Amino acid sequence: MRIIYKQPNGVAAIIVPADKAFTDEINPSTGKTWTIEEIAAKDVPTGLKYKIVEDSDIPTDRSFRNAWTVDESDLTDGVGA
Repeated sequence: MRIIYKQPNGVAAIIVPADKAFTDEINPSTGKTWTIEEIAAKDVPTGLKYKIVEDSDIPTDRSFRNAWTVDESDLTDGVGA
């Protein structure tokens, strides 16, 4: 899973959580391993909307990565805390 959000400059940002976050690291507020939703809420900048997507939804060609955009209306899974 990946987390996407729109940076203030309009370029899409992608968060790739480390695998160990889901298996080894404990969220101190729950006492359990992190969920993708918890990672998104804490790692997306405050006030920015985000969407959790499958890995396959992210383009594999990174040649024009700085030109990637995302429509804010698609960012419906939450807001950074």
